[in-house]
Amino acid sequence: MSGQAAGDSVGPTDTEPSVEFILSLGYAKNIGRDLIHTVRAPVFWTGKDWTAFTVRTLAVAGTMTFLDRPVKDLSQNVRGDFTNHVADRFDRFGLNYPSWVFGGFYLGGWVTGNSTAKEVGLDGFAAMLISSNIITPFLKRAFGRLRPYRNAGTLNLKPFTGHDSFPSGHATRAFTMASVIASHYDQWWIKWTVYGIAGLVAFSRVNYNVHWASDVLAGAFIGIAVGQTVVKINHRVRMAASVYPSPEGAGAGLSLGIPFN
Repeated sequence: MSGQAAGDSVGPTDTEPSVEFILSLGYAKNIGRDLIHTVRAPVFWTGKDWTAFTVRTLAVAGTMTFLDRPVKDLSQNVRGDFTNHVADRFDRFGLNYPSWVFGGFYLGGWVTGNSTAKEVGLDGFAAMLISSNIITPFLKRAFGRLRPYRNAGTLNLKPFTGHDSFPSGHATRAFTMASVIASHYDQWWIKWTVYGIAGLVAFSRVNYNVHWASDVLAGAFIGIAVGQTVVKINHRVRMAASVYPSPEGAGAGLSLGIPFN
């Protein structure tokens, strides 16, 4: 659950130019590259990365053991029209809204020539596919945790039985969206806005009593880690692709392509 990318390893395809068209075969290959780098990222983690992973894992385990029940009880005790109204407004940011958001960034960047906005869309779709369509579904099946509304206890796990509370898919999608956008922009208000929205998605899942607090915490960590990793991988590829061989008279040199959008 660390947010670090896979070291400094560069494979044969890592210096290929980034793909601009989202429906191209080249973009599909880029997603495959991102998936491979994300899965093998722990091989290249430093001590700092392993410390972050350990801290986050212990945070999830501690929440599952000591906080899930009191958080569930508190959320249901205070649940009312206001909390339901807030949850209703933001829950879809953990469902289909991230796809619309990334599509908007990509199309806006394509129309206006804004490379950063276009990259948010490209990185976002790749990160969301990896986090919420591969990693989280696998963990859901592997843990088989019962949802809180079943009143079966916080540590009731039945692997590969179809129970799918842990981790939260909504939280995974929302925090993937937030981490990709926040990784591309330095403005504090953008970071606060996107992570605030993601936090309200996590709140909505606990409010609805369909997820434990540790479910949404794990989903958040997965979304952040995958989003940051994919952005870092693709940034390195784009930077590598901007330096290319160029003939200089009888010799040879390097040309540096720098995007200004």
